Amino acid sequence: MRRTVVIICLIGCLSCFAGGISQAQDNSDNTKTVELQKQLDELQKQIDALKIGQAEQQQNLQQMSDKVEEPEGAVQTSISDVAKLKKIKVSGYIQARYESYQSPVGVADTANNKAPDNRFYVRRGRFKITGQPTDNSLGVVQLDISGYDRTKVESKDLYIEYHPWGVGTPAPFLIRLGQQNWPFGYIIERSSSAREVPERPKVFAGTTVGLPSTPSFSGLFPGERDKGVCFVSTAGSKLDWALGLFNGTGTKSGDPG
Repeated sequence: MRRTVVIICLIGCLSCFAGGISQAQDNSDNTKTVELQKQLDELQKQIDALKIGQAEQQQNLQQMSDKVEEPEGAVQTSISDVAKLKKIKVSGYIQARYESYQSPVGVADTANNKAPDNRFYVRRGRFKITGQPTDNSLGVVQLDISGYDRTKVESKDLYIEYHPWGVGTPAPFLIRLGQQNWPFGYIIERSSSAREVPERPKVFAGTTVGLPSTPSFSGLFPGERDKGVCFVSTAGSKLDWALGLFNGTGTKSGDPG
């Protein structure tokens, strides 16, 4: 009987001890779960903060990009100004010369280009401006700032070009209007800066110095230029051709000097 009571007491004690252990484990698990949940909540807050920061950064970058792309912005204005300057080209060249003559005895040199004197002078002093206001148009102004007549600035080229297919695009032709080279052969149209000799043949250009004892001749193409309109072939054409309507008098007609 006593053994039975002892066994029952032991079983009761073990049951209470096991219940206490089970309750302690449950409390520990609950604590860990709460701590894990807190950590997850903290990580979620950090992720949300990173997302907000990234969105703000993207918005700031977009605003900076919009400012750069504004037409009135300083950067865009500078880019536009540089692009305009690229459409304007300035060029020119100088040709200096010395001429020696056998002057009559007792006659002093005057160096006025109207007598056979020994002299230095600038045969050509060219200043050229080429502008491209649009993608289909081109303007050229070329001045002779020194020459036989040093008392004035002489206009050489004063014309505009219309390129139906765009400037620089291979095309069948372009249209040129104004004072320009006679579109005849290669001697007239080829620049003096690129010819084998600086002067054109007198049969084309005429005499350049009118002396009292020398017959004057204006040449077949006085001044090598005239005013009119011309259709000119370009590099895109298989045939080199030109068709124009001009005054026919040239820029130096009747002025052998």
